[in-house]
Amino acid sequence: MWKPAELGEIIAERTFVLKSSGLRNKRVVVRFGRPVRGSDVPAGDPWWCPLQIAGMGSDTLRPVAGIDSLQALALALQLVERLLRAEAKRLGCRVDWLGEEKWPVFGGTDWLEAQADAISTLTGALSDAIVTLESDRPNLKSKSLLMRQLRGIVERRGFGPRSRTPRQLRGPARRAPRR
Repeated sequence: MWKPAELGEIIAERTFVLKSSGLRNKRVVVRFGRPVRGSDVPAGDPWWCPLQIAGMGSDTLRPVAGIDSLQALALALQLVERLLRAEAKRLGCRVDWLGEEKWPVFGGTDWLEAQADAISTLTGALSDAIVTLESDRPNLKSKSLLMRQLRGIVERRGFGPRSRTPRQLRGPARRAPRR
């Protein structure tokens, strides 16, 4: 089975700090090489994402295998997350990247989740509006509640919890799945 012998083209790099109240802060640099596959490998051999972590002892190359290049890269990212946490635990410190300590590799992506929730809130409200407006005789209470909900969503730009909806008053309705 072929494996890369060098880091190759660096496609991503991040510097972390292992912070401790009792010890000196430790700088850790992580470099990801472009996922590669040997030119003479049999079908079914994996792709490899070369990975180097400098500052945590051995700075040697760690090739991470995957079914395709994307999986190799994703698994390399996950490995770095786990290795950083394990090293921080071993040293009794915490991993920091721009103030993000919970998920240092995938940190800064909370806004993506917030946007996905906002889209889910909006599509759910639009689904409720469609059901209400398509009903044979939408009652005034349902329409009024729906209008308040839609106005609230517009004011919050989709962020924040949904209020009671006509669907909740009448029972289940068609809507996009919530995340």
